[in-house]
Amino acid sequence: MREDFQNILLSEFDAPRWAVINFEKCVASGLDYEQAAKLVQEMSGSASGLCIVTDEAAHRILASNGKRHSPDEHSEDGTKHFTETL
Repeated sequence: MREDFQNILLSEFDAPRWAVINFEKCVASGLDYEQAAKLVQEMSGSASGLCIVTDEAAHRILASNGKRHSPDEHSEDGTKHFTETL
């Protein structure tokens, strides 16, 4: 039973459903958790308040602040980058 739970948990982290946000904007979306964690690490010196949330949560945060959740560019690896202010 515990093995099934671990497989479900791992598949959640592997799914491209994670976003990186900060106090001002959604930085990227459509990441797997490892990609999101790497992005947070890379940006930690240049941005404050970085947080990993699901894409759904990022969308709700933007929507609650009257912002559209649409990417302004896509990187080569398929991740979406955003510049909307929260």
